[in-house]
Amino acid sequence: HHVLKKYIPTLRLEDMNRRTYQKFIKDYGSTHSKSTVSKMSSLFHAAVKDGIYDGFIKKDFVAGTSLVFDKDRTRKISYLNQKELTTLVNYLCDTRNIYFTSKYMLITAFYTGMRPGEIGGLKWSDINFNFKTISIKQSWNETTKDFEQLKNDSSRRIIRVDDWLLSLLNELPKNDKLNRVFVNQYGTIPSSSAVNKTLTSALKELKINRPGYHFHSCRHTHVAYLLSKGIDLYAISKRLGHSDIAITSRVYAYMIDEYKAVTDDQIVSAIDLIKQDKPAVQNNLSQ
Repeated sequence: HHVLKKYIPTLRLEDMNRRTYQKFIKDYGSTHSKSTVSKMSSLFHAAVKDGIYDGFIKKDFVAGTSLVFDKDRTRKISYLNQKELTTLVNYLCDTRNIYFTSKYMLITAFYTGMRPGEIGGLKWSDINFNFKTISIKQSWNETTKDFEQLKNDSSRRIIRVDDWLLSLLNELPKNDKLNRVFVNQYGTIPSSSAVNKTLTSALKELKINRPGYHFHSCRHTHVAYLLSKGIDLYAISKRLGHSDIAITSRVYAYMIDEYKAVTDDQIVSAIDLIKQDKPAVQNNLSQ
């Protein structure tokens, strides 16, 4: 409402068309980042679709328009490289304390790619030690101090984990009345602010310079690590709980480009195996 009031205060709905909306996006995007413009436009588009469904709007004037944004305000996703990741996880493991669960939460984020709220919302009943899986069924709201529903239906998922992470989590006390995994000695789930404080302190101690790196960045690092190992994007998307692989592609577009060289080499190697005994081919490339 405030955005509309500021940028197109006198424009009536019946006068809105695709050209007018594109101009609005251009004006708004000139001072905002790509993610901000994208989220705002998605909200407006949802409202327009409702208007069309209810018969108040005849045409979808948002469809076919292009996002315009300030590239200087658009930050790249921050993630750790493999050496930094290994160093940090080793440090968190070596300095862990079962009564202060922030480090356990960080390690879980690195190993699973789960969202911070999903990690906070884990119950012991969600962990299957026999089948080595974690079921994401609810999230934790640190404001209300209570469980809440997941972000969307696709967020409800089951992910595979390894024995080491399961053994690590199994160290934690299991006496919480709500069956929560990451309860600290005060009987609460550490807030994102508390986890970020632990993370920042660890990075400083290890002299890993990553300004703006925070709890949610662990999810991005998980994706970067999987991409570096050549894991299929569809599998990564399902593990993250994205409703569509297109979302994964969009969010991690530049990261995917960085690992394109790795997949290109894999493609060439795979093609090279089609025929083992290849006949000699005359080299005419220079002609």
